[in-house]
Parts: sequence; structure tokens; C-alpha cells
Amino acid sequence: MCECHCYFPRPSSIVTLYFCARWHQNNSAKSAHNRSPTSLPSDMIMGKPFRSERCALLELWNDGTPALDLPGLLAYRNGEDRPPTMTLPDTCEQELRSLLESMTERNPKDRRSAEIYLDEARGKPEHSIAEILLSGRNKHGESQKALLLLKLISRLFPEYFYSFLQSYMLIFSAQPILPADEKIARIYQDIKNIIKIFTQPSNSKDYRNLVPETREIPKVDMEALIKEGFRVMNVNVSDLDDDNDNKTLENKEMGPDGEGLILITSLVTSCIRGLHHCTSKLHCLEILQLLCENSSSETILDRILPFIIYLSHAPESRVRAAAIWCVAKCVSCVRNLPPQDCNVFPEYILPELAPRASDPALPVRIAYANNIAKLAETAVRFLDQTQNMADKEAANINYETELSALHEMVRSTVSYLLTDSQAVVKRALVENGITKLCVFFGKQKANDVILSHMVTFLNDKEEVALRGCFFERVVGVASYVGQHAAPILLPLLQQGLTDQSEWIIAKALRATTSLAELGLLPKQALCDLVAESAVYLAHPNLWIRHEVCGLVSCVAGLLNPIDVNCKILPLVWPHLKHKLIQVERAELLLESLAEPIPRKVMDAVLRHGDVDRLVQTLRERRSARLKVKQGMMPQYSEMGQQLKNLFRRLASDGMTEHVENQLLAMSAHLIKIQSSSTQHITDAPGRLILNGGGISRSAQLDTGGDTLAHNVAEKLYASSHTRRPHKTSLSHETHMNTEWQHMFGQTQEQSTIKGSETVSQSVASGAVSAVQASAVSVSQPPHSQMGTLGHSASYVQYSMAPCRMELRNLVTRMQQKFQKSLRSNDDNVEASEDLLTPATWRPGNQLLAYLHEHKARVNQLVRMPAHRNLFGSCSDDGTVRLWDASKLQGHAYVNKSKSMYNRSAGPVISLAACEGGHSLVAATQEGSIFVLRLDSGSSRMSLSQCRQLESSTDGACVACSSAGGVHAGVISYATLNATVVGWDLRAPGNAWKLQGDLKQGVYTCLYANSAGYLAVGTSSGAVCVWDLRFGLPITSVKHPNSERIRRIVGFGGTSSRVWAVGGRDAAAWCLESTQRTHALWPATAGAQPLQYNPVASHYISSLYCGTRDGNRFLISGGSDQRLRLWDLQHPEDSHVLLNAPHDQLNALKYRSRIVDGTTVIQEVCKANTSVPPSLQEDNVYRTVESRSFYHTAPITDITLVEASRCYLVSSSADGVINVWK
Repeated sequence: MCECHCYFPRPSSIVTLYFCARWHQNNSAKSAHNRSPTSLPSDMIMGKPFRSERCALLELWNDGTPALDLPGLLAYRNGEDRPPTMTLPDTCEQELRSLLESMTERNPKDRRSAEIYLDEARGKPEHSIAEILLSGRNKHGESQKALLLLKLISRLFPEYFYSFLQSYMLIFSAQPILPADEKIARIYQDIKNIIKIFTQPSNSKDYRNLVPETREIPKVDMEALIKEGFRVMNVNVSDLDDDNDNKTLENKEMGPDGEGLILITSLVTSCIRGLHHCTSKLHCLEILQLLCENSSSETILDRILPFIIYLSHAPESRVRAAAIWCVAKCVSCVRNLPPQDCNVFPEYILPELAPRASDPALPVRIAYANNIAKLAETAVRFLDQTQNMADKEAANINYETELSALHEMVRSTVSYLLTDSQAVVKRALVENGITKLCVFFGKQKANDVILSHMVTFLNDKEEVALRGCFFERVVGVASYVGQHAAPILLPLLQQGLTDQSEWIIAKALRATTSLAELGLLPKQALCDLVAESAVYLAHPNLWIRHEVCGLVSCVAGLLNPIDVNCKILPLVWPHLKHKLIQVERAELLLESLAEPIPRKVMDAVLRHGDVDRLVQTLRERRSARLKVKQGMMPQYSEMGQQLKNLFRRLASDGMTEHVENQLLAMSAHLIKIQSSSTQHITDAPGRLILNGGGISRSAQLDTGGDTLAHNVAEKLYASSHTRRPHKTSLSHETHMNTEWQHMFGQTQEQSTIKGSETVSQSVASGAVSAVQASAVSVSQPPHSQMGTLGHSASYVQYSMAPCRMELRNLVTRMQQKFQKSLRSNDDNVEASEDLLTPATWRPGNQLLAYLHEHKARVNQLVRMPAHRNLFGSCSDDGTVRLWDASKLQGHAYVNKSKSMYNRSAGPVISLAACEGGHSLVAATQEGSIFVLRLDSGSSRMSLSQCRQLESSTDGACVACSSAGGVHAGVISYATLNATVVGWDLRAPGNAWKLQGDLKQGVYTCLYANSAGYLAVGTSSGAVCVWDLRFGLPITSVKHPNSERIRRIVGFGGTSSRVWAVGGRDAAAWCLESTQRTHALWPATAGAQPLQYNPVASHYISSLYCGTRDGNRFLISGGSDQRLRLWDLQHPEDSHVLLNAPHDQLNALKYRSRIVDGTTVIQEVCKANTSVPPSLQEDNVYRTVESRSFYHTAPITDITLVEASRCYLVSSSADGVINVWK
């Protein structure tokens, strides 16, 4: 028997399954028994037709009446006459009747083969077949089955079936059967050409050129690809423009063979469940998207969309994201919605895609956010088409009910996406069709759902792009909501004017101008905004000045002349060079602006820790200027040393009395901008915690009950807050119980505040109080929080459930705890070797102590991490001395070393701290390496361990360091034989040994980082880096001029960059990218930076890298006997700390340039040749009275030491150590 199977239900009412007995074969049973499982029956080849298909054609034309039943079939076989059900009505065409009678002859010999019937149908024109079938239209004109048969028979075997389709299908059905992934790969290569075959006119087809039938398919070894990692390709299933989406909605003319793509669609969808690789699934989605563009609406919804939805649940995140894009494109291609699919969105698409809004993969959520607006728009279009259907009453669809259901489903998804933890998801939703969502929801829900969530973007102080996205898109939302949004937008625009990012300020100004042009802001609000933004006419940022001019000109064009003269001109004139009447012309206003505040002055003011004190000083100075007559010098009041230094620097940067007045006009904005970047306002009532900018103190503010009654947001939304019930207990509003106090450390916080005198104690106090404040805020009522924050905060952040607020506070506490642990890891003595200087510390050039006990060159200075007031020195005189910075009494006294050790083993060339900072390891030129232990009970250094290197095998030692940090207990030393050896002080023998290459040069210096890597400098300018975990070389960098590496210094912390001092310059190298990122170029190195010809007369031999107020600085010294301070963040603030004797350099300035991708800080000076240089004194050991306050020999090393304050220590080649304050 033979059967006819179909995956999808048949469109007709055929329910009879025909069992065709092979009554023309007497040995059918035997032949069936002898056939192999894979061979076909003899009557299923082209030579013999199928009788079941003939019966099916008869049933179709007889209006669903079965052609034969089992008794009728047996009777017809036994010789009885043809039953009436096997004949067509007399009204049918005679040729059709003869065709079916021939196909149903009793004798098999009288029936022609299928091949003959195909040849006859191929040679007959289509219009003749149509005439035959349409002849019975009078009787069956109303029958849909007749029309379906007409469509089926007229295109039963088109030309492409003979020339292309049959041979192409053999590729996928011939032995061996290809895997599903290989089938999709082949179809992906041919799909565009296949679409051309089915869509282009018949007379222009060239099948051989489109898809070669004999093309060899390269065999893909899937197992080999899996073993190699199987890199999936980047398949771009991107969102198209709205224009392209609109083009798909047009009725495109499909070719005469367009419906043949259904066969290709079935072939593709049959492979989907067998796909295993991510690339194959992405290719399949792209194929389905191309098929959607060339298929009918019924085919898209019935045959393609279910498989795309199936792939949206794939385990691969890339496939799920691509499926979402494909669904949006697929439904946009539906032009005419079938009646049976009118509820496809609320019942199928949206419920299936709803879990993607909370998908754990970020790209999936981004894809859903990009397409939710398009899906909502298409859903409304489908609902409108359903409303316009003729049989809408039969479908029993209520438009308002269905639209409300769509609103609710989309609202929940949009709310999920707008409250996502990742800012990029919010940006994707807002930037891709937020106005479409406003049209979808309507004015009221657009205000409640979209605008209320968008305003929370301004609370994210870390994501500048998210805040900028708000000001870019809020205009479109507000234009749809209308003037009802003006009271909400006014405080948000004012908040944007005081943002810490200048880019956000410009965006806020542009949004204000656009809202004003649309007439969405009332007159008083426009005047207030102009009054707040007019001071930015003196801002150093050109774009901000542009936007302010545009806002002023726009508002001036909207107001009447009286309002312009009374309210606008008085605000603008103080910032103009000359008075201007036509302020409505932005170009004239921009040309008339006075000189803005210098950029250096603005940055220095914002970086200052106490802007309030600075503004108060500026007011006092202005009052002093107003009291004196014109032409007389004002008498300013005394200022502190910090403000004196600030004003001195500001004056050098170009601050004049006019600039001071401009700063005073902008003082309110400066205070808010500086506070927004340095302050953290907690939810505790009246409590302010300052964490940034080096300020770490807490202060109690006066919290009156009515002090913030003028808050605009509180006035507007107080009623909504009073209606919301408070679920927290009154006993927990301001106090915590004993267990919570112990958990969050309230007792520790109070005791810490009482005894906090230093900066470190203040930092700890601020951290604990921040945790306490966040814990109290859990039980804080919403109106109390609103009164605490004032008008700068948004009301929407409190419109949430208490459990959600508790979750946010818990996340905040965990983040603060993590940041505190990071700071403790950086600041703790047991985890860090860097000395953190106070924010107010500045290196000076006042000589505190003159130490001259060494009789020869001092080679290295080392600070003791465990005893921050102690530092050691080693010299060519063979001694190691220990100094106590807290006992130094001034340069006029004779300051002696705390302890001295002489090994008598030659010059000591290297020194390092080890064993937690309680010991020193030293290396001599003769190959002796010894460890000195500092006795806690006395001031002596005792020998702890020692080893002697064999010069014949090991070579002399050139440098030593503590591998893995001072707490690791392993000493590393480099030798002349290009080896680096690890010596574990807790075990005998060598811990490890690294063998280098002498072709890179002789080792000259050594640096070991606590992160686990080690860097060695060579005489040929190379820096070789080793990974101590695996004992393998990581990378190597080389000086461009192959100059000797004299010193390697860490960039700070666990950074992957190091500073290499090579001859005339010092450079920072990134060990990951092997690129030179920064370079220090003193004036003695040459006029052109990074130009190494001619040979320089001086070199840099010492470098110290430190941190001050969060900014990196460097202090360098060399053969020119000068100490220079290099500020990496503000290069213009770099200067010479200590001049050389008889220094002839004047008019020094520093500038930053980018040369060949390297940021170069260059020292530029002009030599004064009018004063002849005097001879230097040869007597190094002078009396106390004759000591000079500078170095008279090349500087060899620099370090910092901490006593009552931080001191700078420098040594020189004449054996002198100077301590500077």
C-alpha cells in the first residue's frame, strides 16, 4: 500500500485515506518480502502512476465525495461497471474526463505511466489547462475546492520542476543523506539564486547559471571543526530602517512561479530540529528572513513563524538574539492578515517572546529592546486589519478589549527593559522607536509607563551615555505627551544644567531649546531656564556656548519685545563685549560674546576640594575691589597656604578680575557640579557623606521640617505619596535594633568618629557611616526621603515597592563593602608597598636633613613598608645604613644613621625590602647576597641569611628584588649570565631559575611586581618580562634607540605597565600591547621629542612613581642634578622641584603632545647665556654652614618616607643623601 503524508493540514476536506492494492501484480506479497528496506515499490517509479492520487483528484472535483470505498473497489476489480463516483459530471470538459478515466482504467496496461502524463502536461500551455478546468465553473463556481484545484492543476508541474527543482532535491535525498547542518550550509549558499529562479519572469530564467546542478559540494568534516573549537561566523541579522520596513508592506509582484518557494521553505524547516551548530542556526534564520520577503502572508504565519519562535528558545544566546530580529522582520512582511491568524500576537508571539525581556544573556535583551517598538506597531496594524475584516462579528473580537490586552502585555515587557540593570538595554529601547511606543500606548500610558521610567536615567551617575540618551529622546516623548509633562521636565532640565559632564550640559540645553520651539514649556519656565543657563555664555566649552546662544535666540523669538528687554537682555549683557539688541539672531550673539573662562582655570576650580570656601574668598575679593577707588590696589584679606597656592596657579593660568566675576556668576553651578562628582547623598535624614575628591568627613545638617517646602517635585507629587501606605514600622524609621547595630557596625562607627584625627580614620568612618545610612534608608518613609534629597533628585526613584528598595540598598551595601575591601587591599601595609600621600601633600625643595655618612656613591634607597619612618641606603663603600626620618632635626644639625652594617664584601650595588618589610636584602659587586634582619628591641641590623655566587658559573649579581612583593618571602636576583634566580628564604636551594638570552644584552636592573610577573632591563635597551607562575617569558619591549635601561619602576598597584628609564628619557610601556604609552622628555634631551640625534649630554638615572589625590605623578633625577615633578593628568602643572647649582634655565614650561601614538610630556625652556657659569666646588665634605641646598653630583635614587609628614629623599653619586620637605 502507499500513503500520502503532509506536515501541515490540507486545505480541502479530504478525509479518506486510500489503500491502493497492487491488484495488477500477482506476486506482490513475494516481491514485498524480497525487497530491501530502502528500495521503492515497483509501481512507485516513474513508469507506473499512483492510483491513490487519481482517486484524490476525483474526490476533489466531485465536491468531496469519495471516489471508491472498499466494496466498490473490489466490485470494480471483479469486472463490474465503473461506479458513478469514478466519473466526472457531464458539464466538465471532455478532455479532463478522458484524462481521469485513462488514469483509472481497470487494466494496468491501459493506464499510461506518470512520465507520459508529465510529458503531455509539460507540452500543453497553461491557458489551455485553465480553459479545461474552468469549463465546470457554472456548477461549481462557488466551491473553493474548484478554485484550489484550478490553482493546483494549472501549476502542478511548472517548468522549473523539470529543469531545476527535481535535480536540486536529489542533492538532499540521494545517498548518503547529508546532515542537517550541511543541508542548511548548502541552501545558504544557493538561497539568493533560488529566489531569483522562483521570482523572475519565466522567459529570463537560466537555471544552469543560477544554480549549477553538477557543482561539487565540499565535504565538511564536522568532527574536525568541533575539535578545533568551531568558530561560528558573524551573521548579521540586523534591524533595517523604517523605510525598508515600509517597503516590505507594499504588495510586491511575485513571479509566476513564486509559490514554488513553499517547497524550499518546507525543505529548510524540516532541517531545523536537527541543527547542532550555532552557525547553522544563524544561517537558517537568515534563509527564513529572505523567504519571508518573497512569500505570502499565509506561508509566513503558518510555515515560517513557528520555526523562528522555536529558535528563539535555543540554548545559544546569539541564536536567540538573531531570532528576535527575525521575528520582527517576519511579521513586518505580512501584508494581508488571514482571518484565522487575527490573534497571533496576543496568543502566540508576545507570550513566547516575553521571557526574553529577562533573559540572562545581555545581547538577547538588547535585541528585544531594539525590536519591541516594531513588534508593538505591527500588532496594532494586525488589530486594525482584523477590525476592517468583513466577518469581524463572526470572529467575536472586541477592538478595545484586544487593544487593552496588547497594552498590558507590552507594558510589562517595556517596564522590565526600562528597569534593566544594564544601561545599554535601556539605551537600546529608548533609541530605537520610543516614539512608536508612545503612539502605541497613548498619551496617558506614555506618561505613566515611558516618561516615568525615563526620568530615572538621570539617577545613574556612572553612565554618561544613558543620561545623554534621556535628553536626546525626551523631546519626542514630551511632544506626544503634551504640556502636561512640563512640570516634570523643568526640574530634570535644571538638573541636567549642573551635570558633571559637559556633554550632558550641552544635551540638556539642546533639549530645552527643542521643547521651547515646540511650545511645551510655559513662559515662566522659559525665563527661569534662561536665567540659569545664561551664565554658561562664559563657559570654556564652545559647544555649550553654542547651545546657550541657540536657547537665548529661541526664547527671544517666542517672547514679546517687552519681556525680552526686561527679562532676557539683563541676563545676557554682562557676558557680551558690547550690548546687543537683536539677541534673537544666534550668530550675532555668538560673535558678541566676551572671552570665556580659560579652560585651565575652570578645571583647577572644579578639581579644588572646597569650592564653597573658594567662592566665599572670591566674594570677599570682589567686595574689596568695590570698596577702593578706581586705579588703587585693593587690600585682600589673608588666605590659607592652600588657597594662596591655588590663586597663584590660577593667576599663572590666566585668571583676572574679570574671570573672577565670571566664576562668581557661575558659582551656584560650580558648587553643584563639584558636589555631584564628589559627594554621595545618603538616605539618612540630614546626613551628608563625602567620599570623593579626597574629602572624607561627615557633618550633621539642620533638618527643619519646612526648609524644603519649596521643592517643585514634592509639591507636584506629595498627594500621590500620601496615598501610598507605609509598610515599615515606626520603630525602625530612625533607629536599628541591637542585632542590626552589631551587623552594620554602628558602635564601631560612633567610636571611630570620636577618635578620628587622621585621613585614614576619616575614610573608614565615612565608609561605615555610608553602610549605616543605607541600612536606615530601608525603613525610611517616601516623603521623608523626598524632603532629604531636595529638588535635584527625581520623585520616581521612590515610586517602588519597599522590597525593591530593600534590594537596591542591599546591592549598594555589597558594592560599598567590595569597594572598601579593594581600598583595604591597596592601603593596608600587609598588601601594598606603595606609600599613599595625603591629598594636600606637595613635594617641596626645602632641605630638612643633610646626610653624608656614606664615603662613596649611594646606589639605592629603600623604604621599609613595615616601618614607614625608616629607610635604608647602600653604597659603594660597602655599607648598608638604616635611617629614621622621625629623628631628623634639620639640616643645621648632624643627623646620624640609626644602624650600619658592613659586610666587607665589596660595593653594595642593590638593596630591597623583604620578609614583610622587616628585613633588607643586599647584593654586592663580588657576588655576595645577604639578608639583614631589623631587631625590634634594638636599633641594630643582624645578619639573617647569606649566600655567595660563583663568578665562574653564576656570574656577578647586578640587581635584587622581592619576587611577588615584600610579603612573599622569595628573593630574586639577576646575574651577568642572563639568569634570574629565585631564593626562597624558608627553604634551602633555589626556588626557580629563569635563563635569558644574552643577545638581548647584559642585565642591568630588576623589577618584581606583586601581581606575579618580573621585568629585567638590559644594556641594549630591552625589557624582558617573565611570568613567575609558569616560569615562562611573556613578552619583551625595546627602547627605540637601544639605550641602556638604568631603572624599572612600577606604574602603581597591579598595573600591567612599567616605567623604564633609558638614558635621556623615561617611558611607560604597556606589557600587554608592548606599546609605549607615555614618555617624559626633559629639556636636556633635545628640542624635538623622541628624536635621539645628536647624542645627549645628560641622562635620567632615577625615577619615583607615586599617587596624590588619585592622580599619578613622577619625580625624576639624573646627571643634570635636577629633581623634576611630572604630573601625568595635568602636564602643565609639572615643574622643577630642585634646581642644579648655577642653573641657567629659565622660563620653563611643560606641554603634552602625542608623537607616534605616545603621549609625550615635554619640558621646554630657554637658556640664559648672559650669566657665565661659575666653577663648582670640588670639596664634597663641607662644613654645615657651607652646605648648598642642592645636589652637586648626579642623582642616583629617589624615594618617599613618612614620618610626621611625607618627605622626599634623594641620593647622589658623591655619597650625600638629602631629605626635602
